[in-house]
Amino acid sequence: MEWWFSVIVVPFVVYLFKSWLNSRKDMVNRIEALESKVITAEIRISEIRDDVEEIKEIRDVLTDVKLDIREIKTFLNKKGA
Repeated sequence: MEWWFSVIVVPFVVYLFKSWLNSRKDMVNRIEALESKVITAEIRISEIRDDVEEIKEIRDVLTDVKLDIREIKTFLNKKGA
């Protein structure tokens, strides 16, 4: 009866344990890869937010320039009339 234990049960348990360890290592590797992707995405989002802020500032400056141009046109029209 002991030979069944040493021939069948022990190798099966060892196989299950190794399978569990390998799947755990794979899971850890996947998690690390996902963490790396998340960090990269966070950096890109930060860069995009900075770009959006710059675009808003440019838009504000352009709005001010448009207002100045309108004032100049109005002034020139009044002066020419």
